[in-house]
Amino acid sequence: MAARGAIIVRTFLGNEALPIADAGVHIVQRNGDEEVLLAYRTTDRNGETTPVLVDTPDAGTSESPENGTPFTKVDIRVRHPDYHRVYIHNVQVFADTQTRQLVQLIPSSERLSDNQSVEQIYITPQQL
Repeated sequence: MAARGAIIVRTFLGNEALPIADAGVHIVQRNGDEEVLLAYRTTDRNGETTPVLVDTPDAGTSESPENGTPFTKVDIRVRHPDYHRVYIHNVQVFADTQTRQLVQLIPSSERLSDNQSVEQIYITPQQL
Protein backbone atom coordinates (compact mmCIF):
# COMPACT_ATOMS: atom_id res chain seq x y z
CA MET A 1 0.00 0.00 0.00
CA ALA A 2 1.91 2.96 -1.24
CA ALA A 3 -0.86 5.18 -2.57
CA ARG A 4 -3.93 6.88 -1.17
CA GLY A 5 -7.48 7.53 -2.25
CA ALA A 6 -10.24 9.48 -0.54
CA ILE A 7 -13.88 8.82 0.25
CA ILE A 8 -16.72 11.26 0.90
CA VAL A 9 -20.15 10.15 2.11
CA ARG A 10 -23.28 12.12 1.23
CA THR A 11 -26.57 11.46 3.05
CA PHE A 12 -29.93 12.53 1.69
CA LEU A 13 -33.68 12.02 1.77
CA GLY A 14 -35.75 11.37 -1.34
CA ASN A 15 -34.21 11.78 -4.78
CA GLU A 16 -31.09 13.50 -3.46
CA ALA A 17 -33.18 16.63 -2.96
CA LEU A 18 -32.88 17.03 0.80
CA PRO A 19 -29.46 16.63 2.42
CA ILE A 20 -29.36 15.18 5.93
CA ALA A 21 -27.07 16.97 8.36
CA ASP A 22 -25.65 15.58 11.60
CA ALA A 23 -25.57 11.93 10.51
CA GLY A 24 -22.75 9.96 12.13
CA VAL A 25 -20.57 8.11 9.63
CA HIS A 26 -18.11 5.37 10.62
CA ILE A 27 -15.63 4.24 7.98
CA VAL A 28 -14.03 0.93 8.89
CA GLN A 29 -11.69 -1.53 7.24
CA ARG A 30 -11.76 -5.26 7.87
CA ASN A 31 -8.53 -7.03 8.73
CA GLY A 32 -9.53 -10.68 8.95
CA ASP A 33 -12.06 -10.93 11.79
CA GLU A 34 -11.09 -7.53 13.17
CA GLU A 35 -12.38 -4.12 12.19
CA VAL A 36 -10.19 -1.03 12.19
CA LEU A 37 -11.89 2.35 12.50
CA LEU A 38 -10.37 4.59 9.83
CA ALA A 39 -12.49 7.64 10.62
CA TYR A 40 -15.64 9.00 12.18
CA ARG A 41 -17.28 12.00 10.54
CA THR A 42 -20.52 13.93 10.95
CA THR A 43 -22.32 15.17 7.86
CA ASP A 44 -22.55 18.93 7.34
CA ARG A 45 -25.62 20.95 6.30
CA ASN A 46 -25.07 19.72 2.72
CA GLY A 47 -25.21 16.11 3.95
CA GLU A 48 -21.51 15.54 3.22
CA THR A 49 -18.55 14.39 5.25
CA THR A 50 -15.09 15.80 4.89
CA PRO A 51 -12.82 13.50 2.84
CA VAL A 52 -11.28 10.48 4.55
CA LEU A 53 -7.90 9.33 3.20
CA VAL A 54 -7.51 5.58 2.69
CA ASP A 55 -4.33 3.64 1.92
CA THR A 56 -4.71 1.86 -1.42
CA PRO A 57 -2.61 -0.22 -3.80
CA ASP A 58 -0.75 1.74 -6.48
CA ALA A 59 -2.80 2.71 -9.53
CA GLY A 60 -0.55 0.50 -11.66
CA THR A 61 -2.02 -2.57 -9.96
CA SER A 62 -5.03 -2.35 -12.27
CA GLU A 63 -2.89 -2.72 -15.38
CA SER A 64 -2.45 -6.47 -15.05
CA PRO A 65 -4.70 -9.09 -13.37
CA GLU A 66 -1.77 -10.91 -11.74
CA ASN A 67 -0.91 -7.74 -9.76
CA GLY A 68 -3.85 -8.25 -7.41
CA THR A 69 -6.81 -6.11 -6.44
CA PRO A 70 -6.38 -2.45 -7.45
CA PHE A 71 -8.58 -1.04 -4.67
CA THR A 72 -9.11 -1.09 -0.92
CA LYS A 73 -12.48 -2.14 0.47
CA VAL A 74 -14.05 -0.24 3.36
CA ASP A 75 -17.38 -0.53 5.16
CA ILE A 76 -19.54 2.50 5.92
CA ARG A 77 -22.03 2.76 8.77
CA VAL A 78 -24.44 5.68 8.87
CA ARG A 79 -26.55 6.57 11.90
CA HIS A 80 -29.00 9.33 12.66
CA PRO A 81 -31.58 9.14 15.45
CA ASP A 82 -34.46 10.06 13.12
CA TYR A 83 -33.62 7.59 10.33
CA HIS A 84 -33.03 3.89 9.86
CA ARG A 85 -29.35 2.96 9.99
CA VAL A 86 -27.52 1.96 6.81
CA TYR A 87 -24.47 -0.32 6.61
CA ILE A 88 -22.66 -0.47 3.26
CA HIS A 89 -20.12 -3.27 2.85
CA ASN A 90 -17.16 -3.47 0.43
CA VAL A 91 -17.05 0.11 -0.86
CA GLN A 92 -14.10 0.32 -3.26
CA VAL A 93 -11.52 3.09 -2.92
CA PHE A 94 -8.93 3.49 -5.70
CA ALA A 95 -5.57 5.25 -5.66
CA ASP A 96 -5.50 8.94 -6.54
CA THR A 97 -9.31 8.99 -6.79
CA GLN A 98 -12.06 10.54 -4.71
CA THR A 99 -14.90 8.07 -4.15
CA ARG A 100 -18.33 9.57 -3.43
CA GLN A 101 -20.73 7.23 -1.67
CA LEU A 102 -24.36 8.36 -1.77
CA VAL A 103 -26.56 7.10 1.07
CA GLN A 104 -30.32 7.51 1.01
CA LEU A 105 -31.78 7.45 4.52
CA ILE A 106 -35.32 6.37 5.35
CA PRO A 107 -37.16 8.22 8.13
CA SER A 108 -38.26 6.22 11.14
CA SER A 109 -41.56 6.89 12.84
CA GLU A 110 -39.84 6.93 16.23
CA ARG A 111 -36.32 7.24 17.59
CA LEU A 112 -34.34 4.06 17.16
CA SER A 113 -32.27 2.13 19.65
CA ASP A 114 -28.96 0.51 18.65
CA ASN A 115 -30.51 -2.86 17.79
CA GLN A 116 -33.33 -1.64 15.56
CA SER A 117 -33.73 -1.55 11.79
CA VAL A 118 -30.49 -1.64 9.84
CA GLU A 119 -30.40 -1.67 6.05
CA GLN A 120 -27.49 -3.80 4.82
CA ILE A 121 -26.05 -3.07 1.36
CA TYR A 122 -23.36 -5.30 -0.16
CA ILE A 123 -21.28 -4.04 -3.09
CA THR A 124 -19.85 -6.71 -5.37
CA PRO A 125 -16.33 -6.32 -6.81
CA GLN A 126 -15.87 -4.92 -10.28
CA GLN A 127 -14.60 -7.17 -13.03
CA LEU A 128 -11.32 -5.42 -13.83
